[in-house]
Amino acid sequence: MDNFLNVLHSTTDYKIYRGKLKTLQVNLGNLCNQRCGHCHVDAGPDGKNIMSRKTIDNILDFISHNNDLILDITGGAPELNPHFDYLIRSARPLIKEVIVRSNMTVFFEAGREYLPHFFKENNVHLICSLPCYTKENVDRQRGNGVFEKSIKALRILNDLGFSKENGLYLDLAHNPNGPFLPKAQSELEEDYKHFLKTQYGITFNRLIALTNAPINRFKNYLGDNGGYAKYMSLLESNFNKEVLENLMCRNLLSVGWDGKVYDCDFNNALGLALKDEKEEIITIETIGSDRLEGKWICFGEHCFSCTAGAGSSCHGTLARGGCSDIQNKVKDFYRDAAMKPKKELCCPVSYEKEDVSYIPKEVLEVSYGCGSPISLSQVNLGEVVVDLGCGAGIDCFIAAKKVGIMGKVIGIDMTEEMLNKANKVLEHVAGRLGFLNCEFRFGFLEDVPVESESVDLVTSNCVINLSPAKSKVFAEVYRILKDGGRFVISDIVADREPPAYMKDNQKLWGECISGALTQWEFLSIAKKAGFYGLEILKNFKYREVEGIQFCSITVRGYKFKKGKNGVPSPCCSSQDKGKSCC
Repeated sequence: MDNFLNVLHSTTDYKIYRGKLKTLQVNLGNLCNQRCGHCHVDAGPDGKNIMSRKTIDNILDFISHNNDLILDITGGAPELNPHFDYLIRSARPLIKEVIVRSNMTVFFEAGREYLPHFFKENNVHLICSLPCYTKENVDRQRGNGVFEKSIKALRILNDLGFSKENGLYLDLAHNPNGPFLPKAQSELEEDYKHFLKTQYGITFNRLIALTNAPINRFKNYLGDNGGYAKYMSLLESNFNKEVLENLMCRNLLSVGWDGKVYDCDFNNALGLALKDEKEEIITIETIGSDRLEGKWICFGEHCFSCTAGAGSSCHGTLARGGCSDIQNKVKDFYRDAAMKPKKELCCPVSYEKEDVSYIPKEVLEVSYGCGSPISLSQVNLGEVVVDLGCGAGIDCFIAAKKVGIMGKVIGIDMTEEMLNKANKVLEHVAGRLGFLNCEFRFGFLEDVPVESESVDLVTSNCVINLSPAKSKVFAEVYRILKDGGRFVISDIVADREPPAYMKDNQKLWGECISGALTQWEFLSIAKKAGFYGLEILKNFKYREVEGIQFCSITVRGYKFKKGKNGVPSPCCSSQDKGKSCC
């Protein structure tokens, strides 16, 4: 521990205390149908540590007195705990999200075949272990036949709607096969998605890259191979102070199989339980969340695994920079904006020409944007419309009325709190309209969970600037549009590229400043993606920051495949005659 604290204190004056509790992680024990070489809880078929019903009832009591928590269930194969189903069914109404960390092969154990359907019925967010996308590497780490079972399980989950339907989130967890740091999470995710999609037709939401912790079974492996000191040196030499603010131990509480509580699951595996002022061990039965905030965290040498390179947590990498980090910053910003309306956010958007009387107030008050693309679109009855970055759903609900009962509207967003608001009022809106033609899906602009060539119109209201990979976004818009389909997108552009210091400002990212393109860049990326007939339908000043002028533009573009002679269809439709097109 001294070495970690010495490095911590010599590189930064950042004080690491516990913050507000957000996640309660429950380790149900070390019983598992696998025996993986990297396992930090020494799980296996002979595991004897199994959480009791009494301890689970204490957990449920804690949850009932602490609102707005995420329940994160782990430990060997947690599904093998005899009280697993009881915990999920009892906890589901009390918390905002249930996560289960599954090895997937447990689905094929006798009497566990029902699990995929059980997970769907209870809207469980699955994080499934798949250390690599090749059979050789997976079986080497997890045992012969594990890869084939994992692929079979993923297909079952996809068929049930996981990664495709709103609320059915499917993430994969990667960890290296040996004593080295994982590759960049965004690169790994791209590789995984391409390979699993092309080879097996499998889709998932996010990849989570984990760094192996040098404890228990993995520590023994390193010792047997004479690599422990080298691995620790690797971790220490890659210490990254930029990840400290996001360490999972600041907002997570781990509950062991026997009810003792810990700062994290690694401390749990090492027996470093929290103690009170009298040095007595604290349990889930005796603790209150108000006793956590502002307290010191119990550190050890293993903490280097969370602070090395891009950082590691139960939800992936932590470091600044890179696609996943920007998405996380934006997600955090709009999570707050969903819970506490921000009147100053984005441009004033006028819906005076639209009937919004059927849309509840809780949606209207958290509707942020810089234009009204639906109002400027010629939406036709029966069309399929996708709104990227739909937020709480205002543009989706307006579009739903325009396309009518024979049409369909799909809203895509990566912020669960916004999707929760949209889904909460969906039944009310459908009742006012007299039909239900709208749905909301969790997803990212760079990987839209919509079938190729299935959409007539794609809209987006001040969201593309929030993406760190805008070319991918336009490529996805092109992919999902039918031939002859179009997009109408409102977004923020700048008269010159925002400087680096702006791009490192989380508030300015959320306010649509840091990620803004110039108008020329915006149109060029759309054109490069294959769009024709590009036209600016509306343009007005948004705000000036540090001498840079930011404007709101609404742009329309069309997808036309090239004919036999290699010439695309005319760039403008008939209603555009006399207007300026690119």
